[in-house]
Amino acid sequence: MNNKILTFVFGIATLLSNAQVMLSGDLNDLTSGDVGTNFTGQLPGQDGFYLQGGSAPDYQIVEIDADHGKSFQIKSGLDGTSSSIRLVTKSYLDWRSRKSGNNIIRGKIDIYTGNPVGGAAENQFRCNITGNLEGTLTTGVLAGVHYNYKDGKIYGQATMKNGNTYSLHYFALGNMVIPKNTWITLSYYYNEDTGQVNWVTPNGNFFTNISTSVVTGFYPTHFNIAYMPDSSSQLTTAYTSAFDNYFVEAMDSTALSVGTPIGDNDVVLKIFPNPVKEKLYIHTKSPLKNVEIRDFSGKLLKNLNSKSSSEIDLKSLKNGVYLITVKTENNVYTDRIIKQ
Repeated sequence: MNNKILTFVFGIATLLSNAQVMLSGDLNDLTSGDVGTNFTGQLPGQDGFYLQGGSAPDYQIVEIDADHGKSFQIKSGLDGTSSSIRLVTKSYLDWRSRKSGNNIIRGKIDIYTGNPVGGAAENQFRCNITGNLEGTLTTGVLAGVHYNYKDGKIYGQATMKNGNTYSLHYFALGNMVIPKNTWITLSYYYNEDTGQVNWVTPNGNFFTNISTSVVTGFYPTHFNIAYMPDSSSQLTTAYTSAFDNYFVEAMDSTALSVGTPIGDNDVVLKIFPNPVKEKLYIHTKSPLKNVEIRDFSGKLLKNLNSKSSSEIDLKSLKNGVYLITVKTENNVYTDRIIKQ
């Protein structure tokens, strides 16, 4: 994505939700080809990315399509051993410097599913935020997502607690099957105060991990993207996936929706289609108060008041990226939409 567009989007998002961007990138300033030369996670490559596992051809800056420009492509190993893991890490997330009250961390990323080559193993393309439990040596995944190459579905990730044991849990995020060679946008949130984790799937559905096993007090330190093989994996051709347009931000509790509990099809907020050509549809569970669409300068272009379902005609807008703010009786949601 164009750097100027990202700058405007992040600036307006911060203004509207009091969020702080802690990490972001669109990769277009990087040099095509090898990302780095060290594969032990000890020395950074381009743009401060640390690489672990594999070799130079497994981590490449490429242009998959014109819309995304340059992207970060990751090539998997072939078997189910640890030697097939490919790990990309960005650190350090300076959580201590966040504004008072911004105790929710949000990650958002575009991932490219690539061309799955079959097999019965549950191999994964992961993106998550990891960190430490305050005052302890315990580490874990605060929140994350992964694409399952076997069934083509998206799953949520979060560390949960069972007694005194902490372990990584997976959450089915609906039944949407993502086609091969497809770009999708995924978001995930972790609330340090409550332990609540939320996920937003490509079709705009919200999910949450509300339960008695949530973990409070994690503070984030690292942003990670990885190919993780299943122990039974036996491939003859490597998977090739990619990511682009990533960012991590700290925000306050007014920006986090209650969400849709796992297994509940009653969607709290749905905005579709995105990208949009003519008409954008919005459905909310709670009464809708207001919808605003702004351009990169913050100029208000559309302002709509409705009850619960809305239809917005966007034919008059030029192609590009815009910010949409949806206000309900309980929450305020801010996100981007793409007009084609």
